[in-house]
Amino acid sequence: HAVVVPVPENPISQNLLKAVMLEVPPVPNLSAEGLATTAKKVFNEAGLQDEQLEGIGWDGEYVKKGVKGKLLDLLYVFGMNRDEMDIWITQVWEPAHQLELTTKDIKSDPLFAWFVDHIQILNDTTNILGIGKGLEQSIEAAEEVGEKFYKLRNMSDTRFSAYFEGSISNFEKRNETNIAALRKRTESTDKKVKEKASSLLNKICNKQFFLLNLGILDIYRLLGSVSSLLQTVEQFPWDIPKRQDELLDQLKKMMTLKLCVDEQGEVQEVDQSLWERLGEKLEDILDDQYVSVQTVLSPGGRRMGRTGDDISKSQAILATVENRLKSLVKNLVVNLEKRLKNNPTPGVIMDMKKCLDLQDILDIEETEDARESRKRSLNSLLQKATYDELSVKHISEQYEVFKERFKDMAAHDGEHKEIVKRFEHLIFKTHSCTSECDRDCTQKRKLVSPRVPEVMKFLHLFLKEQ
Repeated sequence: HAVVVPVPENPISQNLLKAVMLEVPPVPNLSAEGLATTAKKVFNEAGLQDEQLEGIGWDGEYVKKGVKGKLLDLLYVFGMNRDEMDIWITQVWEPAHQLELTTKDIKSDPLFAWFVDHIQILNDTTNILGIGKGLEQSIEAAEEVGEKFYKLRNMSDTRFSAYFEGSISNFEKRNETNIAALRKRTESTDKKVKEKASSLLNKICNKQFFLLNLGILDIYRLLGSVSSLLQTVEQFPWDIPKRQDELLDQLKKMMTLKLCVDEQGEVQEVDQSLWERLGEKLEDILDDQYVSVQTVLSPGGRRMGRTGDDISKSQAILATVENRLKSLVKNLVVNLEKRLKNNPTPGVIMDMKKCLDLQDILDIEETEDARESRKRSLNSLLQKATYDELSVKHISEQYEVFKERFKDMAAHDGEHKEIVKRFEHLIFKTHSCTSECDRDCTQKRKLVSPRVPEVMKFLHLFLKEQ
């Protein structure tokens, strides 16, 4: 059990929101009532009052068991009845877990037996090369082929997408080591080890496996990066659905993948902004140049051109890879959309987004229509919070003052320009180097132009100065 609390006293260089671990209590009663009782007990024993509870994020089992309803039965919040508490105290299925479950949905679908088999190949390779003699021979193989040694990791069903991506990435980074080490394992005196290593070599050393592995890596690199963002403490509740929508948009763009070879044997270019590793290595794999030990695939050495037979074989491989990757992406979208539809973002959070999204306040010109829309959302929010009429009037007035002061602080030549200048490298986005940057990138840590505010940092500074 943990709570997230704002700590304005923190320096600007630290986070405004902080996760505080409370306790990992024994749970003798796993019923909805028992889980609710334990959660409330931990919360109150940390010195927190019932009225300080604003929202809950937990595992899906709690959602399915209806633990929130049992918790509401135990809470006392002055001025709120149970129905009003149900609206105001939000419940969210932990979003990174939601994302991870879409992979489990895919793996349970018979249409994706190939995907399950692919994962099994990676795990079997990890098992035979990850411990004992296999690990020893992997280290030797890495030295022999001149690769940095990366430790293989099993792709567990209980890990989030970021771990899943890391497992595939480590496997891909040491392809030459894997093949060289498996060759060593085929010389084992243990018949089972020898047969297993030979079988894995045959499964790994083919173009379709390499292409699928890179495509899956690109998909899970995206899912892994979003999963990490979803687990970030330093964000607003309405940032979660925003990130989920952005992920769905990106996945839908990936569904346009087209892999083909023309009559001259030229490979159609792949959009590397969507399929980075697949697009980068596609031609190398088709030309048997992906890894130096890929001579297993082309005993005669490098081809200087592609015959009609070569092109036909490449087309067949590419058609299979394209179909499988597009189908995987499509079904990830379908399953994620279904899960989000079944567990939508609470209405209170969406009301908050419409009137309290600081990025929108800074970016969107406040026309009369926009002003009225925000006012309606704020009124809806205040009603759900059960404020009285006088409080609603006062908060509404202060809301208008807050917007003007906040925009003024973000302005380049506003009243607080000296303070903003002092903290600009913390409160505005700076250049983050990518693989496309030179080693001595001149833009490293420089402010992005035009300036892009880090809204949470701006809020932190605002709370300190105002």
